[in-house]
Amino acid sequence: MTSREIRAIIRAICAGRLAGWADRLVEEHATPAVLIGVGHGRVSGRLCLCVTEDGFTDAQIAALLRCVADELDQGRAERRHT
Repeated sequence: MTSREIRAIIRAICAGRLAGWADRLVEEHATPAVLIGVGHGRVSGRLCLCVTEDGFTDAQIAALLRCVADELDQGRAERRHT
């Protein structure tokens, strides 16, 4: 499979997931702040962090991720697959 074909597959997967997540965010009256991607192939396991708001500091992003981890650890996070 060529690099171009792989990128096309990844783009299609991303588009489908992002559309489903957008629907959920609208339902929840929420906007995206952080997106975490996980690499595949030659970059397998590498994390890709996208931050949508320029106003977030690294410390604020870390605190936000800790809050999410705490919610998951305590079973309080509302997790829905989309």
